[in-house]
Order: sequence, then C-alpha cells, then structure tokens
Amino acid sequence: MKSKLTIKIERALQGFKKPDPNYKFVLVTTELNLAGPQRVDVARFEERRDHLVEMTCYEIKVSRSDFKSDHGHNFVGHKNYYVLPAKLAYQVEGEIPDDIGIIVYEKNRLYTRRECQTKQMSAERLSSYLFQAVKQTQLEDVPLLTHQEPEQHPRQLCLDI
Repeated sequence: MKSKLTIKIERALQGFKKPDPNYKFVLVTTELNLAGPQRVDVARFEERRDHLVEMTCYEIKVSRSDFKSDHGHNFVGHKNYYVLPAKLAYQVEGEIPDDIGIIVYEKNRLYTRRECQTKQMSAERLSSYLFQAVKQTQLEDVPLLTHQEPEQHPRQLCLDI
C-alpha cells in the first residue's frame, strides 16, 4: 500500500519537468512493470522531434528503511533518479551512486539536487518498456491527457506537444 507521501510525490513528478520544445510527445506512467516482479515507480518517455525516444526512471523512497530495502532500485532508463523527501535526501546522499540523480521533495515542491548521468540503452529494451507502458495504459483504460489536465489521473500523463 502506498503512503500518502508517495502518492503526493508521484503526482508532483507528473508535472515536474516542463515539456522541452525539442520534444513532441511525452508519456508519464506510474508502476511500470518490467520483467518479473520488477517495476519502476514513475517512468517518463519523451519523443524528440528526430523521433528518438528517451526514458527517465524515478524511484521514490520515503524512509530510510524503504531506501535500504532490496525492492525498487530499478534504474533501467537513459536517465535515472531517486526522488526523496528533503530530510532523507541529506541522510542518504553519500550512499547514492554518482550516476544516479537526486530529486528532492520539500514543501510540496520538487527540485533537482543532483543531475544523473545519461546511459545507453538498446532499442529493443526501450521498445519493450515503451510497449509495456502503453499496454498498461490501455489495459487500465486510462484516458490520455493533455498538458492542461495533469491532475485528472494520477496514473498516466500523455502530452502531444
């Protein structure tokens, strides 16, 4: 069961990054199933105007025990971030690998404390994750949203820019 804080952070992530004019499509989804029991808390797919797609993964951790658990450290995207409440971010910052970014949730707002390093990803793997995100959306009958309506559904956001 998700905590209220986790749900607040998920909702904040959906509108966190303003669409870049170089991107023409954005899909944001929560609880993206990967392989087996693995999943990503929030995944963002952005299609650039040159038709290349970039995936960003956000792993939400709301307590030290949550951060220390073996679950939910699935960094499979081009870009990967931990999203943490401010107090926890300062406690565990030294334990986070340099290639993983840190986004802090404080006073109902998000800010980037540390940028991540961009990683390579095979086209096959990216296609698989993107297909899974679209499939989950279709199976759950989640409406596609425009950038004017991000609060209507906490599960998924689609922008056609």
